[in-house]
Amino acid sequence: MTPGAGLAAARAAKERLRARLADDDGVCGVGLARCGDGYELQVAVTGDDVRAAVPPAVDGVPVRVRVTGALHAQALPPPAPRPHGAELLRHRRR
Repeated sequence: MTPGAGLAAARAAKERLRARLADDDGVCGVGLARCGDGYELQVAVTGDDVRAAVPPAVDGVPVRVRVTGALHAQALPPPAPRPHGAELLRHRRR
């Protein structure tokens, strides 16, 4: 296993990698993850065909590619109703 990089180096490498991959529609996201005593970059891609565009390391920071398929945002459930007015006073007395 390749040792990870320090947090500051990993954050700087992440920004460089994001800029490099920004125009690639097959890249879903770039993030940081713990790796041994340090950090690595993780890149989520839609398929194996995109993997070749991702370098194995950026400025000495290891890069792990994960084929996730397309990622889609999901709606959050509505918040639970909160007591208000007189109901709030009854709720606080319990």
